[in-house]
Amino acid sequence: VEQNRHSANRSMVADGGQAYLSGVPERGTLRVSWYQDGEQQQCQTPFRLGKAHMAPGIATLSVECH
Repeated sequence: VEQNRHSANRSMVADGGQAYLSGVPERGTLRVSWYQDGEQQQCQTPFRLGKAHMAPGIATLSVECH
C-alpha cells in the first residue's frame, strides 16, 4: 500500500490471490509484486474502504489487480 515512509502496514498473501493487510488507510493504491517463471511481475489497483466493507474487527474488499 502506498503510504509515507513512517506508516506501518503488514501483509501476507494466501493461495488463490487473497491478501491480508493490516495498518492500511481508508483508501489508497495497492501495489502487488511476485515472481512467475523467474521474472518479477507486478500490478496495482486503487482501493477505498467504507462502512459497507467493515465487519467486527476486519474489513473485506474484492479488487482486481491490473
